[in-house]
Amino acid sequence: MKQSGLQLKIHSLYEYDETAQSFMTQFKYQEDWLLAGCFRKEVRQLLQLHKSKAVIVPIPQTERSKRFFNQTEALLNETKMSYEPILMTNSAKRQARKTRINRLTATDEFECIRTCSRTQALLFDDVCTTGATLYRAQRCLLKQGIEVIGACVLFRVRK
Repeated sequence: MKQSGLQLKIHSLYEYDETAQSFMTQFKYQEDWLLAGCFRKEVRQLLQLHKSKAVIVPIPQTERSKRFFNQTEALLNETKMSYEPILMTNSAKRQARKTRINRLTATDEFECIRTCSRTQALLFDDVCTTGATLYRAQRCLLKQGIEVIGACVLFRVRK
């Protein structure tokens, strides 16, 4: 996928269909954090396949104060793989509440809140619809001198 001159290879496990949407509703919005273990093996295999020597960087959630857990970190915790939550979002509005146009035209919404232990990163998120969030995270990390070698997501919308 390419946006604003940036190239980003996005690897996904599953298509974001009605079943995936139901799963994510229960997992994220009904706060059923025990579901994080459902894809433990598959997420671990996907990350191991694409990680190389990069550090895994989860995409932070917006409105964290409204949920008692971060869904991307919950999925990563189940894999028992190390990761570095070095990004913070300054967006108050959830991606799910934005239109496709709003997602694609939004300004940078991430900032690095700590230094990274490596010079390469592999982004991780739960759902990819347009890829705009992943590109904004990539731009933020590039400003810090961190090369993003790709992104892994649990679900991805197919066009």
